[in-house]
Amino acid sequence: MAAPKKAKKPKTPPVKELQPEALLQRLRQMDEARAAGRQPLPLASGPYLFFGEEENRKWEALQKLRSSLLADGDPTFDETLLTEPGFGELQAACETLPLLSRQRLVIVRDCPELEKLSQKGFEGFDDLKAYLMPEEGGRTMPESTVLVFYTTGELKTVADKKSDADDGKKDEDSQPQPGDAEQAEDHREDDGKEKKPQPEEEGSRNRVYRLLRRCAFVVEFAVPKKSDQGDVVSLTQAYFREAPYAKECSRRAAELLVQISGMNSSYLRMQIPKIAAYAGARREITEADVRTCASPTAEYTVFELTKAVTGNNEAAALRLLSSLDESQRTGYAFVAIVSRQYRQIQQYMVYRAAKMDRDGIMQRMGMRYDWQLRDLSQMAEQCSPREVREAIQLCTDTEYALKSGRLNDDGSAELLLLRLFAIKRGTYAQQKSTGR
Repeated sequence: MAAPKKAKKPKTPPVKELQPEALLQRLRQMDEARAAGRQPLPLASGPYLFFGEEENRKWEALQKLRSSLLADGDPTFDETLLTEPGFGELQAACETLPLLSRQRLVIVRDCPELEKLSQKGFEGFDDLKAYLMPEEGGRTMPESTVLVFYTTGELKTVADKKSDADDGKKDEDSQPQPGDAEQAEDHREDDGKEKKPQPEEEGSRNRVYRLLRRCAFVVEFAVPKKSDQGDVVSLTQAYFREAPYAKECSRRAAELLVQISGMNSSYLRMQIPKIAAYAGARREITEADVRTCASPTAEYTVFELTKAVTGNNEAAALRLLSSLDESQRTGYAFVAIVSRQYRQIQQYMVYRAAKMDRDGIMQRMGMRYDWQLRDLSQMAEQCSPREVREAIQLCTDTEYALKSGRLNDDGSAELLLLRLFAIKRGTYAQQKSTGR
């Protein structure tokens, strides 16, 4: 008689990822229907999970959601903001019917169980799970309520998609780590044997996070990738056109601003008032305005520093290094960025040696603009393959020395820079043989 087959575990529902642009488009459709005198279709009640590093776009999306959802009502009556709710408080807010609007908005702001700011756990988690998950007891949240979990910053477990399939698995961060002597002493028994660390209580961030990953519309506001740089450039031009600036920024000037200040829209918006004020009554924003006023990111500064090294301009390189703040001059961060720059130069040299054309190189290296290739080719022309190989090896050796404790973090960036110039002058091998 054949053994009975084991019942298959139900598959975890796929994550309902929702792009921010798709959500904003849905809200615009609601506004257009309302402006045309039609009753807009109600928004799906969710819940929604707003997270990501792009604080500016995330906050703007939340405000747009509020204005579209409560256009016919009053936030005083039809909106509830919760910070550390238990299930009872959350359910009471969700079960309250809207007074003036068609739908009610409930916002859970910076939930400690998602941010891991609290160890007490979500009060009534099992009830919350049954409330939001149909297969866990039936969804009872009314369609007239839109529930949003809004977090500040990036959730570190977002990339860990394996946790979606294992609701019982504990994250490594939820395990107590008896690293120092005091903690180790707390885990010792009377006979001197060390106790096995016990898992953290059920209130860890992972349970609430994984629950929302399974049942919520996940809206991630991530910093755009380099392949999306064209969209950020267009967005930057739109920022300049907004009141009270009403400026026209050329595409090349906007590209330069993105190159200097990075692709984080929050940081980019901080540059707009400075550049607009510098331009004064002039309507056009030029590249000179951007170069004068824009605050550079650490990556851009190190990129310019690498250009100075390949161009054998020691004074400019030291000046750029001194412009970095103390946190950006730490050995680990500085070595990583310098190493990446030299590896890009090496990659470009390989493609050029293979007779690859300009378009092929740009496609392989993820470049969208001519100036990106122009700057890289300029650096490649100013150094030999030997210099690039030695520079990459120097970065690897420096990183190992930092991690092994043989090199102190203080002054390591300056030391690396001076050794790069020694490679440029061809004297580094002699210095290394003498132990300098």
